[in-house]
Amino acid sequence: MKIEIKERGSEAFFKEAISAANQYRKIIRKPEKKLLNVFTYFRAALILGIIFLALCIALGVAWGIDALITTAIVLWCVVILISAVYTVRLNKMLKSLMEGSIGSVLTLDEAGIELEKASGTDVRLSWNNVLFARVFREALCFIPKEDSGIVISVSRDYEAQVLSYLRSEKPELRVYGI
Repeated sequence: MKIEIKERGSEAFFKEAISAANQYRKIIRKPEKKLLNVFTYFRAALILGIIFLALCIALGVAWGIDALITTAIVLWCVVILISAVYTVRLNKMLKSLMEGSIGSVLTLDEAGIELEKASGTDVRLSWNNVLFARVFREALCFIPKEDSGIVISVSRDYEAQVLSYLRSEKPELRVYGI
């Protein structure tokens, strides 16, 4: 079965797909676990890091800079740096996925699942490497058994077609979240 994806996916879909790909090891351990929005998580870590850094600096000014305040300032700077790097990388990934999302083809056949993008990028999972499928709020994701990190996601606009295929051709594949 081939599904042509002609329209651009929503920003919410891509954020959810990126979050699922970043957390697939946790999803493997607990398939029903709520998905954490990594964009919100790192943005919150960045904001809290800045607030606590300002607090440490204010305490250092009020009470004097000692070894404990210096250590706290350095640690909060590290938290801010890591959070800022992840936030920038996630946003770049989101932008590049959104730009390259038009003209994809999702193929479900006896060999496995393949997502072919117009840009020439092909991602393939064989059925023996698919642990289960998971339906989230915006995306339907195929979670791999191996630590490959390849999570194939499709918009829930195509959920009925994909689930129909899975029911008829791959009834042994567990689908969570429906």
